[in-house]
Order: sequence, then C-alpha cells, then structure tokens
Amino acid sequence: LTLIAPIVVVVAFSEGVMLSWSGLFFERELHLSAAQSGVLSGVYYLAFGVGAFLSSSLLQKLSHRIALSLLGALATLGGLILALSSSAPLATGGLLLLGFSLAGMLPTLLEWAGFRIGLGAAGLVGTFAYAGMLLEPLLASLYGEHLRVLFLGIPVLMAVGTLALVFPQFERIFKKARVVAEVEVGAAWD
Repeated sequence: LTLIAPIVVVVAFSEGVMLSWSGLFFERELHLSAAQSGVLSGVYYLAFGVGAFLSSSLLQKLSHRIALSLLGALATLGGLILALSSSAPLATGGLLLLGFSLAGMLPTLLEWAGFRIGLGAAGLVGTFAYAGMLLEPLLASLYGEHLRVLFLGIPVLMAVGTLALVFPQFERIFKKARVVAEVEVGAAWD
C-alpha cells in the first residue's frame, strides 16, 4: 500500500495533465494547428487503448512489481521525450510510449491493491486517483503559462515512483515512517 498509493496519484496526475493541457501544449510548444493537435491527442488515446488491452497479457507473464516497474520506466521515457520534444514526430513517439504505459499502470495497480488489501481496494485506488487529479490543476496554476515545466512533472514524478518500485528498500523506509507516525499519534492520544 505504501507504494501503490503514491504511484496511483502520479498516474492520475499524468492523465489529468494529458486531458487538460495536451492540446494547448501542442499548439504553443510545437506550433501545431488545432486540427493537428487533435490528431496528436488521438494518437495518445489510441496508444492508451492498446496499453489498457495489453496490460492483462503483461500481468500473466510478470509480477505486479515488475510490470509496474517496466511500465513506469516506459512512462518516464515517454513523458521525457514528450516534454522535451521540439517536433511533432518526436512528440508522437513520446505520446505513444506515455499513453501505452499509463493505460497499463492503473489496472495493474488496482489488481495489486486487490491482492494486498482485498475488499475496498477499488475505493482506495479511486480515492488516490482523485487526489492525483486534484494535483494537476494545483500544479498547473503554479506553473501558469509554462506548460513545458508542467509536462516535465510527469517524467520526474514517474521516475520517483518507478525507483521506489525497483528498489524495495524504499518501501521499508516508507513503512518505518508510517509506523513511527502511528506510534507518535497513538502516544498523543494516550
């Protein structure tokens, strides 16, 4: 749970950024027309659909942690390519990687949460997903007109989540911090 919740927040934040700001990003940063921006957004959602469809096949071959690490690394790379792209073909490559990988992450996280906590997993994952969606407008308001900086938030946050998956010692650190916080809160109530 200590790894699932933050990664759900990052995935939902990334999806929120793509939903809300991708068209404007393509027009401003890549100097595309509204029609061309619409086509690029369509490419993203096409890749998103393929990723969602293939995520179940990935889970049949890999563990949840390995599948999420692989998808997180692809999302990090795709987000980085997209955020730093200066041309439509390069942005398209980033969109394909980002859409494919993000779409596979949420079902994988939901299934993993179900195995780890059982009933209530969907509600918990949904709650953290909404937290990620709330993060998107907050960061967008802080960055204002600097959409490239907002889009760089996707690979940066995704890289942190992926590193926590790849290096299990991060989970132990998070668990120790949670236990310490629970003990301190419990002692405060006594």
